[in-house]
Amino acid sequence: MHPPPRPFEIPELIHELLGYLHDSELAMCASVDQFWRHAARPRLFGNITIHSDKKCVRFLRILSTSPDISTFVVRLDVYPAVLSPQSFAALVQLPFPQVCVLCCNLCFRLGYSPMDRDFELSTTFVDGIQRLLGLPRLHSVELQCRYDDPRLLWHCAALSIRHVWLSCIAVQGPVMPHVPEARLQRIPLKSLNVWGPVSLNDWLGGGRSPFDVAQLEVLHLRSSTSLKLLRMTALAPAAASLKTLNVKAPWAKGEVDLSAYKRLESFRVCCHSPSYLSSLEDALMTIPTENHIREIVVYGSPSPHIEDYLTEITRLWLGKIQVQSY
Repeated sequence: MHPPPRPFEIPELIHELLGYLHDSELAMCASVDQFWRHAARPRLFGNITIHSDKKCVRFLRILSTSPDISTFVVRLDVYPAVLSPQSFAALVQLPFPQVCVLCCNLCFRLGYSPMDRDFELSTTFVDGIQRLLGLPRLHSVELQCRYDDPRLLWHCAALSIRHVWLSCIAVQGPVMPHVPEARLQRIPLKSLNVWGPVSLNDWLGGGRSPFDVAQLEVLHLRSSTSLKLLRMTALAPAAASLKTLNVKAPWAKGEVDLSAYKRLESFRVCCHSPSYLSSLEDALMTIPTENHIREIVVYGSPSPHIEDYLTEITRLWLGKIQVQSY
């Protein structure tokens, strides 16, 4: 008969215990012996943020002695604008076989204005971003850029991507290198979160978008200008699958027609002023008698006028739809 395992021989217990430790404490655990090093490294290197060239060089130095560490990274946050071309080129050559979340800020150095630095869209830079977007297990991408035409970055993106968060500030970007033709196979998205200028909408809603929205379930349009996407042909296939629509008021009468989304379960509205309530009312009037909507969430700046209006809406819907404000 075998003796029962000691507490520190139970992998599940170790995993739970390490979840309560900070990076410095995890590093101390990893230095105890081989057992603790093996247990602590996935936690210690699971999320990596590269927001300075110094940190990038340090990370590369660690990998030069322990190359297997790159296999523990599941989330990578990187600010290419702060990195030297040499550091960035070395970073993107790493395999990162387990990375499923990529957050890439192409706009500015951490803590600085987005206007304080232009950095050249060199071939090395473009190739590096394309390589990151092509990581084999990539599932979610958050991309912030100052270019109103980011299509060249997505030409080789992984087909495993399902969730995309795009934010493009409305400044004119540098001269673009040659932009390839539309990719032959588009990326099937489950969720799309957009904030940016009109030209970004034209790219997403046009024929050269790299995304297939036929299975899109969540659409978040964080600016009023992005509402144009709802009327664009390229996003029409999403009407059959969309379950959550999150928009920002105000909008023109008829611009948000909820009757088009037969499977819609959640309608979320950012409303910062009582004067925008007419937009909300216009959208609610388009909800058909037979629907799958479970909640309407109104959020933004608190206001007694908005609270009173929501109370009335709740009464009219006889409690069928949950209305919130925060």
